[in-house]
Amino acid sequence: MSDSVLLKKISRRRVGRSPLAGLDDITAHLGAKLEERLRRLLKTMTGAMVMECEVRKLSRVLEDIPVPAMLGIVAVEGLETFALVNVSSDLVYHVVDLRMGGDAAEAPAPTARSFTAIDAALSEGFVETVIDCLHMAFNYGMGVPLPPMMSLNHIEQNITQVRLAPENADVLVISFALDIGEAARQGGFDLVLPLSVLDAFRSAARRIEAPEQEAIARSFWRSHMTEAAHHARIDVTGVLHRLSLTLDEVESLRPGDVLTIPELALKSTEIRLGGEADRLAFAQSEIGQFSGHTMLKLTTSPDPRITQSLLKALDEGVLA
Repeated sequence: MSDSVLLKKISRRRVGRSPLAGLDDITAHLGAKLEERLRRLLKTMTGAMVMECEVRKLSRVLEDIPVPAMLGIVAVEGLETFALVNVSSDLVYHVVDLRMGGDAAEAPAPTARSFTAIDAALSEGFVETVIDCLHMAFNYGMGVPLPPMMSLNHIEQNITQVRLAPENADVLVISFALDIGEAARQGGFDLVLPLSVLDAFRSAARRIEAPEQEAIARSFWRSHMTEAAHHARIDVTGVLHRLSLTLDEVESLRPGDVLTIPELALKSTEIRLGGEADRLAFAQSEIGQFSGHTMLKLTTSPDPRITQSLLKALDEGVLA
């Protein structure tokens, strides 16, 4: 009984988590881009339809690939695992025929045969187009301009020679069916993407999003703090007159003593900015009376060097 339970656990087909948020949007965008790009490659109208999109075990996927196979091995930057574009033999026949000048208005029956070096060379352009379209779909689905991360490594025909990832790895399989030309030639291909490849794309997207989010946060706080700085209070001191006394004179001061202030001081009171230790000469004023209050009236314009320094500090975020 215990052996039977263990065998069931080992043989049970487990798949990984949902690989990407918004996967439907990504595959739909991929189909649209494929139709656009393949029309240029094959010189005829092309329709693309998603037939399957699911997470499966890599070992099961490789078992289902028929021979002969046209396998595009796709390298992913920063990873030792590979993605796979599995092009059906029917689609290889139509791609080669149309790229060699075949009539898109006719639909000859595909011929089962071994693939030649010419077949592989002409199929490379198809696989590279699929890779480009997949990259654009990831950009669209993740909402950030990802750097190119995938490239065609080589074309392989023997499935036993393919080593994408560990056989028990989970892979996302996206199967497409194509209708090509006026005669609706038909063929299909599979995209096999190890989930580690999708993780690499997510990580790249987060690295791009983080600086943008930090910039937005910095911009917000800079604006907020600059606004606060505009409304901040600054100590303003009016200096009516300065006396120069000896230490003996200061020590001898008593209540009732009179300190003489020149009459000119009333018309030339200095306004200074800043704290007690570091005040800046800002403007000149005269003292007077208005509405029962003693007031200072500016007689010179504020020092432009100080106002320009304050504005520059606000603009550059120094005060923020």
